[in-house]
Amino acid sequence: MKTTVLLGLLTLPVAAGAAGTCEENFKTSGDPRNGAAFSTSVTIPGLSVRSALGQMQKIALDDKFEIGNEDIRDKDGTLTILQKSTFTNRGFLIYIDANADGQVGINSRLNRDQVAKPEDIRMGMCSMLGRLKTGPEGEAIANAAREKTGVEKVQSYKAHDLAKELARAVNSELAKRGEGAVDLNRVYAKYLNKRFRIDGQVARKGEPSTLFPNLPLEIEWITTGIKGLLGGKEDAFMQRARPIIICELQQEQREYFDSLRIEDWATLSGKVTSFEGNVMTLENCRPDA
Repeated sequence: MKTTVLLGLLTLPVAAGAAGTCEENFKTSGDPRNGAAFSTSVTIPGLSVRSALGQMQKIALDDKFEIGNEDIRDKDGTLTILQKSTFTNRGFLIYIDANADGQVGINSRLNRDQVAKPEDIRMGMCSMLGRLKTGPEGEAIANAAREKTGVEKVQSYKAHDLAKELARAVNSELAKRGEGAVDLNRVYAKYLNKRFRIDGQVARKGEPSTLFPNLPLEIEWITTGIKGLLGGKEDAFMQRARPIIICELQQEQREYFDSLRIEDWATLSGKVTSFEGNVMTLENCRPDA
């Protein structure tokens, strides 16, 4: 069954200035039966990547989107936001890219069998881009937005609590019915590129490579915990059933890595960089001082 996408942002006026360029750059592609794709961009001289993506967090919140994650690199960056699911519509991801030349773009693809009028999507995207500001005003908006969304804050978790949270989110997504309904990227978008401080016990240590001595050193966490009123320990099946969380340490942490034994306690901080199957990997992990 086809569903019509109604985005909250479509009721907003298109700001003057960047709107003409945005409308000219608007493109749509793909067969709507598979999920049509939409994109557009503007170039705003003097707008930094950090300011652009920070402001877009504020704009996204104002338009009732969820904030996924932000990844700022040397000369460009990406912000992922989520259109919320409703009773009649499945949510989908929207990607906002910015670079050092002041170019800011939005692109998204609808779920299979969702339909939307291209002119409505164009108006909504250009409305968002039309609210970007340069200079100190834009920087202030961006900084306040980051403080509110907490995208740069380190989140602290017990290993088994993080694994349970991930499992619940994945199972909720898998439980959705309807062709094309399952998209685990919607789950992962809330964790990717964010920093976590994880406390737990070591389940497994990767064997350091002799052929490639510069490869990261892997530590897998125990993701079982204590359950029930009597505080009984969860069994090994729960460890296998839960998402796997791996921290990669650099070779400069070799002495610390070698000192850890299986079931030793450790607190490590790192950045989530990938999900492969049920494995979440954090890179550049370091022990708390």
